[in-house]
Amino acid sequence: MIASELEPASQSMNSTKNRRITVNILQILVGGLVTGGGLAFATFAVNSFGSMLGIIHFSIGVIVLISGILMVSKRNLSRNLLLFLNGLVIVYSSFSESLVKIQALLPTSASVDSLIGTVIAIIMSFVIIVLIGNETPIKEKDL
Repeated sequence: MIASELEPASQSMNSTKNRRITVNILQILVGGLVTGGGLAFATFAVNSFGSMLGIIHFSIGVIVLISGILMVSKRNLSRNLLLFLNGLVIVYSSFSESLVKIQALLPTSASVDSLIGTVIAIIMSFVIIVLIGNETPIKEKDL
C-alpha cells in the first residue's frame, strides 16, 4: 500500500476519535445538567408531585452522568444504550417541563431557569444522538 491509500483510513479514524471525544464531553455535560436540574426541581417544587418528578429527573441525570464517566474511563458502552439514555433525556425532560408549565410545579423564577436548562439538555442529547447515529464502524480492512 502506498501512503496516499492510508490517508483516508487515518482521517476516518481521527474523525471517529474526535466524534467520540465530543460525545464523551456532551454526555458528561448532559448528565451534570439533568442531575443538577433534577435536584433543583425536587428542592424548589411547590408540591410533592413536583418533588417526585424532580427525584425521577435527578435519577435519570445520575445514570446519564455515570455513563459519561464510564465512557471517559474507556469502558465501551453500547451504542444502543447511549441512544436510549439520550432519547430518555429528551422525552422525560420534555414531559416534565410540560407539566411544570401546565401544573405550575415551580415558582416563576425557577420555572424560567428550568426551561432554559431543559432546552440546553435536549439540544445536547439530540447532538449526541446525531453523532452516534452517523458513526460508521471501522472495518478491519481499513486498518
